Amino acid sequence: MNSSGIFSLAGFAYQIKVFIYYLSSVKESSSIGFETFDDVALQPNDTSENKTEQENKLSLYNGLLTEDSGISAIQIKHTRLSSDDYEKVLFNWIILESSATTIEKYILFVDQKYGNTDSVFPEDYNKLYQKIVNSNLASTALISKVKKIIANDYKCFYSLCQSINKKYKFEESSDIDDKISKAYESLFNKGGVEERTYNLRICELAKNINNDILTTILSGQPYSCSYEELRHKIESICQNIRDDYYMPPSFSQFKKTTNVDIKSKEILSSRQYIQLSKCKLQESRIKEYLIFEEYYNSYKLRNLENLNHDTIGDIEEVTHTNFEMVKDELYAANNDIPICRLNGTLGKENSYAPNTHIRQGSAIHLTKSGTDKSLIISWEDE
Repeated sequence: MNSSGIFSLAGFAYQIKVFIYYLSSVKESSSIGFETFDDVALQPNDTSENKTEQENKLSLYNGLLTEDSGISAIQIKHTRLSSDDYEKVLFNWIILESSATTIEKYILFVDQKYGNTDSVFPEDYNKLYQKIVNSNLASTALISKVKKIIANDYKCFYSLCQSINKKYKFEESSDIDDKISKAYESLFNKGGVEERTYNLRICELAKNINNDILTTILSGQPYSCSYEELRHKIESICQNIRDDYYMPPSFSQFKKTTNVDIKSKEILSSRQYIQLSKCKLQESRIKEYLIFEEYYNSYKLRNLENLNHDTIGDIEEVTHTNFEMVKDELYAANNDIPICRLNGTLGKENSYAPNTHIRQGSAIHLTKSGTDKSLIISWEDE
């Protein structure tokens, strides 16, 4: 896979990348969870009354994947594992195996570059058993939870380990981005669109999932995506990103993942910021308008990449015409001040712009230094 591939995935947490990879395998009436039972968990949809109770009991786990056959608990590791790390993986799974939840598969997924071996299960079970029963750590410690489960019964401990081992799989990947790209070939119709379009579709899904996960995890809740939700996301992305057309993501999602540092020298010295300052706006409002511009810039870039120059040209011509009309109206009313120019221009319609934020963002964009003289906008004349 060349370097122009899924570039936007580069900064994602490895767990989220693996989540996106397994998400491609979700089937009808199934779902995939992040930070639920294990790192990632695939499981059948459960509407039973005891679902919440089970999840509360297993709140110490951080992920699951749901297939028709049942739940797969997936531990994801993006580091060099020590013997203690392997023990913690096994301890987590012992707790799961002893719970009311039926697990069909246990998977340890690792990045190949760290050279980890398949070492979840001990060479000497009795030695690990003795370590557990002789532990005096607090009751909240992972090893103490396992100690309580096995209750000084070696056969119970060994039986749980063997049961897990029969359902266990070790997976490693040298390039998770490449695995994601291959996993979505059918879902995003790789053979029927240009490679750039295909990669954009995957990037858009990645942004969407990343935003969903961050929103739910930060609120203290596990994230789950059902088959129906995934199909809805894919359908929307395919409609909005085609070889000859690009529609940006929803503004609310874009805003959550876009950072504008209003105090940076680059922004403070930009003509967009200086012109907005002439309108005597609060910094929070200036920041929001600059995010509008970033949203428009993203839309403009994708359209120019798709050679849709006319689409952008039409938007910007109408935006500038709207500005000139507002300026004339304000001059006639003897009320030509910066804030009125801004509000008047942003309030005008533009049928070439696909949504309000693109329309308003184009107006902020045209205040940028270097804009063609026939199109440049000034909230206050220089």
